[in-house]
Amino acid sequence: MATLYRKAGRDREAFDYLEKAWTMQDSIDQAMEYDLLKELEIKYQTAQKDKAIAELQLETSRRNFQIGIGLAAFTLLVAGFIFFCTLSAKENSSCKKNHRFG
Repeated sequence: MATLYRKAGRDREAFDYLEKAWTMQDSIDQAMEYDLLKELEIKYQTAQKDKAIAELQLETSRRNFQIGIGLAAFTLLVAGFIFFCTLSAKENSSCKKNHRFG
């Protein structure tokens, strides 16, 4: 359009048209930059949240492992205690039997 105004010798109108076109293009460029920045911000926030979730899952796994180890150790301790109590009771029983017959 500006070219037509220019060819017609209407330089002022050609300049005004170009000025409006540049202003619109600037607005479009700014809107596109804003959209791009928003998209990048969303991707960054999503990545941060994903990282936090992964860290929490890792921490949960570690705690569950530690709880499992603790329960296993406790179970072995109780089983050992029961074993030695049973063994001790059998020995005491045999000692009593030996003293009765002796």
